[in-house]
Amino acid sequence: MSKSKYYFGQSTLGQILKLIPSSIVSRAVKETGSDFAVKKFSTLNHLYTMCYAALSDVTGLRHVCDGLLAMGEKLRHLGLDYVVPKSTLSDSNKNRNSEVFGKIYQGLYEYFGSIISDSSIIEPLLRKAYAIDSTTISLFKAILKASGRKSKDGNAKGGIKSHVQIRLLDELPMNVRYTAGAANDHEFLKYLILEKGDIAIFDKAYVDYNQYAKWNSEGINFVTREKDNAKSIILLERDLPEDKDFEILLDEEVIKEYKDTDGQAQKLVLRRIVVWSDKHQAKIVLLTNMFYLEASQVSLLYRKRWRIELLFKQLKQNFPLKYFLGDNENAIQIQIWCCLIVNLLITVIKLKADNKKMSFALTVSIIRQHLMSYINILAYLKYPEGLRAEFENSFPFRKNYNTQTNIVFNTC
Repeated sequence: MSKSKYYFGQSTLGQILKLIPSSIVSRAVKETGSDFAVKKFSTLNHLYTMCYAALSDVTGLRHVCDGLLAMGEKLRHLGLDYVVPKSTLSDSNKNRNSEVFGKIYQGLYEYFGSIISDSSIIEPLLRKAYAIDSTTISLFKAILKASGRKSKDGNAKGGIKSHVQIRLLDELPMNVRYTAGAANDHEFLKYLILEKGDIAIFDKAYVDYNQYAKWNSEGINFVTREKDNAKSIILLERDLPEDKDFEILLDEEVIKEYKDTDGQAQKLVLRRIVVWSDKHQAKIVLLTNMFYLEASQVSLLYRKRWRIELLFKQLKQNFPLKYFLGDNENAIQIQIWCCLIVNLLITVIKLKADNKKMSFALTVSIIRQHLMSYINILAYLKYPEGLRAEFENSFPFRKNYNTQTNIVFNTC
């Protein structure tokens, strides 16, 4: 029988970690000095250890360290030459600056840019569009000031807020910052990565007229939702097409009055569009500085913002972001960065496999179940039925084989 293409001498975990170019890690280490005075537990070892934690879905330091130790000789294939003790991992999560993991993520995002970009998006507007939002991850300790009201017993859990910018072209984080849960969202607008002609899409939590005026002068566009209590001075009402755009109830130009950073009164002319949402059975009021687009195009852009919500859901459902391997801000940021790194690597594998029937959640589940199996994970994800065929050919003499095979592979 010919040699199987589904098995070879590298574990699934090893195949995933090998996707990380050593040059990206080396550059990040050099820029941050994260290996200064380190004897054994290097940044690379730290990265591999935390990626294992994210992939294996463990909930404690001991589970991570003992799980790696139990692998024995298999660790050599991973490039791990040191199994970290629990105390050392805890200290490193606290003391090694999380910035190095952020730089590794950014390096990987740029490295895999051609793979993760969705070439099926041909609409020029979407190719220049970026969605911005934040998600708060609750903590069991008041490490960071939480948002919202206190509980009935007068206590409040801590919360870390991840502010994220994604390109609609690939729907992966390209710009991430962390703050306390109670921090105001609009501060993130200062750190967005935007160029002339780009379109920023965000909700009403990011209202900042000073930033809007700055973007106007720089040729940067935006679409946002107007706050319910916002006041406007109507300049003119624009005509609506009679033969389309029935969802558009109103299209007008308005003046927004605000005070600049010096406390001086200023005025900003924006476009205000009222849209009827069948899904929510309610009116949605949008603000934009794009006067040249059809109102329906502005509405379409804002509807695309939901893609960032899907990203948050994907991260929280598939990776351990409920239990953290440290009770300090730096450790929490390291764990989130490593979950983002793993999310990106699995996205790359899924795109290479190009199996439309295989959801992201199922892909993560299969990888997690076979983390230390010597299965060619890319070949399997591309065509799982091929492994079934190999299994059938290996045992042609079995009676009632089809029935038995269906039992074995009923989860594939």
